[in-house]
Amino acid sequence: MAVGRGLKEVDGDIVADDRMIPFDPYPAGWSLGDLFFAFGAPVTAISFNDNSVSIEMSPGARAGEPAVVVVDPADAAASFTQSITTSPASTEPELAVVRQPGPNFLLLRGSVPVGHAPIKLELAMTAPAETAARSLKRLLEMRGVRITGSARVEESPPPQALKSGEGLALLPADLQGAQGTSPGTGIVLAEHISPPLLESVRVTNKVSQNLHAELLLRTAAREKTGIGSTEIGLKLEQDFLKSAGVAEGDAVLGDGSGLSADNLVTPRAVVALLQYVIRQPWGSDFLATLPIAGVDGTLEDRMKGTPAAGLIQAKTGGLEHVHALSGYATTGAGEYLVFSIFVNKDPQHGRDSVAALDAIAVAMVETLGNPARPK
Repeated sequence: MAVGRGLKEVDGDIVADDRMIPFDPYPAGWSLGDLFFAFGAPVTAISFNDNSVSIEMSPGARAGEPAVVVVDPADAAASFTQSITTSPASTEPELAVVRQPGPNFLLLRGSVPVGHAPIKLELAMTAPAETAARSLKRLLEMRGVRITGSARVEESPPPQALKSGEGLALLPADLQGAQGTSPGTGIVLAEHISPPLLESVRVTNKVSQNLHAELLLRTAAREKTGIGSTEIGLKLEQDFLKSAGVAEGDAVLGDGSGLSADNLVTPRAVVALLQYVIRQPWGSDFLATLPIAGVDGTLEDRMKGTPAAGLIQAKTGGLEHVHALSGYATTGAGEYLVFSIFVNKDPQHGRDSVAALDAIAVAMVETLGNPARPK
């Protein structure tokens, strides 16, 4: 689009202005192991491909040869290092993501056997804004635009905080730097308009998109105060939860997605929030964003062929040894339930880890409700 509007040369750098929110890509309480994978992608104002990278590894023709590695987006290849070889046909694939010092802290190592089908991994993109700038520069140059400079990033300072009697407070010096920049008087060569907020919430809930949840928290803070910091977003969130009837101390939050181990929430708090939501004029719209058992989203493959299929609309949640399911159920008797189930210290893995939650959900639909009551 920019080239179509007459862009021929850029006398200077391609700059990714990442200053819409303070530079704070990894919230407190995130596990180091989470930072490898797409669900732990860094939180940045400029988000590119949901700040994740798809890596497809295919074996070479003979054992000992390097594997064929295809990265999408291609410009994200510089954000990690890899050493993947081809192993004999009789062996099993061996892959590991290794932590290493330095800016590109992801090292992908291992082997793929001769003749094996391609193996795909989704990893976090460690430098999204920089990758976006490199990609834009490359695409412009491919279309004949001459660029004299390089690709670079401008970031806000990280949010500084000091201890106060009420927790964390932003230092006055941060307030202006965290606000980023406003559009100037230059020519807009291309723009992208985001979908309506409801559609973003739909994606967040249906597929459990952590990055979108984190950005929503910071965007709300910026819209309300002009400063898109996590701390301000969390303060606003606590004020909202109080107004929604959540008891004080029932929700102690450290991030927007729930990935942080610092989060403490009771099922009672979730039920109170869900009861509040469904009574709002926009409650039915929010309800439609939740996964449906046996139908779509993170519940697409759960409770299929059971009485609960199509009758549970709920948000899943999970960390290592922690699983949750909260939302709304329609019983066989036609009554409506609000529920929240948390399981902590679950030693199971895979489908076994959520079997109990699904069994409870099915039992709710089958056994609860009074047929004599009107709907």
